[in-house]
Amino acid sequence: MGARKAARHFGKRDWRLLPRAGVAVRRHRDRRRGRDRGAADRAQPVLAVMSRFEDIASLVPRDARSVADIGYDHGYLIRRLARTHPNLRIVGVERQAHAAERLRRRMASRRYRQARVDLVHGDGLEPLATRDVQIIVLSGLDERRIVQILNRSLPHLSRFRRMVLCPVVTRGILRPYLRSIGWAAVDERLGRLRERFYQAYAVEPGAPSSTNDRWLIGPGLFDERHPLLREFLFDLKRSYDPLIHHYGDGRGHIRQFHASVSQALQTMDAAAPQRPLLS
Repeated sequence: MGARKAARHFGKRDWRLLPRAGVAVRRHRDRRRGRDRGAADRAQPVLAVMSRFEDIASLVPRDARSVADIGYDHGYLIRRLARTHPNLRIVGVERQAHAAERLRRRMASRRYRQARVDLVHGDGLEPLATRDVQIIVLSGLDERRIVQILNRSLPHLSRFRRMVLCPVVTRGILRPYLRSIGWAAVDERLGRLRERFYQAYAVEPGAPSSTNDRWLIGPGLFDERHPLLREFLFDLKRSYDPLIHHYGDGRGHIRQFHASVSQALQTMDAAAPQRPLLS
């Protein structure tokens, strides 16, 4: 349906029920009102998404021989790794039936001619049982889902050199689990995708170097004094305040994570009194 026809056919509320028609209506109205966004503005969400994949790809060592992207979806990370790590053997695992065919079409150009990519239909780490993989990547998943995937293959995690993790939202669940099974963060990234922060970090076998609660949030971010850290902490505290009031003492991990975030904010404010805590 074209923009003009969609604009006439759908009212202000009805277009929300049909996303594509809704986009057409909004663009048509914006053009008529003389406020059509420029190409640079329209590109911002795409650039933000790409920066997340850049952060993830930067956590894959240059000397790695093989990596597996678990749940590759549209294959953005696989394509980036094929360009930035030309000697890397890449295994993609995805449970969507037509994902492999879709990605192969997108990688049919010359720039991917030398790429070594093996696409496997499956779920979790089980399809890697007979493959030699050094690095595994789990991104775009909830922390609980990542824990479930790792826990299913817990006896076999020792065969991996590194895991690169980028959960959708930080919930204070994944890092305690990693510590309990003997894995710790060795390199970290923090970024913002539209209005939401994301963390990407590489973990390897070993104990967390931090002796305080910073390991729950990301000790590397404190060590490098990341410019987004304070804003990220405040966003976490604002998100968890209602949960504390709702659950009370019923969920210990929520209270522990909230206390760690609050303590980190207080420490940062004490070190920089000229920047008072936002309320």
